[in-house]
Amino acid sequence: MAKKKFLKRDSDQPGIKLLVLVEGVGVKIPKKAIREFRLNCQKFIRTHFKIQELEAKRDDLKAKIEAIVRKFPFLSGIESKKEQGKLIAFDSMKREPNIEILKTSLGTLFSAIVTESLSLEIVLTPELNKNFFIEKIKEAVGSKVFETHISVKSEVEVDYTRFLKLLNEGKFTPIPGSFSEDITFKVRVDEIKKEAVPK
Repeated sequence: MAKKKFLKRDSDQPGIKLLVLVEGVGVKIPKKAIREFRLNCQKFIRTHFKIQELEAKRDDLKAKIEAIVRKFPFLSGIESKKEQGKLIAFDSMKREPNIEILKTSLGTLFSAIVTESLSLEIVLTPELNKNFFIEKIKEAVGSKVFETHISVKSEVEVDYTRFLKLLNEGKFTPIPGSFSEDITFKVRVDEIKKEAVPK
């Protein structure tokens, strides 16, 4: 995509320039529209930088909360009527299976616990339309057409409930490295609804 070129034009306010596409320099824009556009842009810029500053403060506070929770694991959060919010701190674990090791670990039980699927994304063009692929998809496998127009996405789903059930029953012995685990510290904040004042 070609880089767009802008020219600077005076706005209705000293010290603020309008950025206008080169091809639109001769177009007349009503003063009311320019003022509204300029005001909204200014508010957006201020809001953007304010959010950046608040996000940095939030990350710093999150790190401080995590340090205390690591030291005192039974602390989980607070509920504050003053802030009208409830904060919960917790670890979130993402578990990813290592398919090759898991196959060895599970043996014949693999297909009963793990489901593997492939999804295809087909890029259509006027020359290569839907009907073409319906007729030629099998012929296209392994060909240049397949490599150019079809992307393959592999997905693996593990039935962890069944996995733990069979493990507890002693049906198999897990091999170290069957799963990789990524633990992330998270903080969730929920709003506390105001209590209705009795009339």
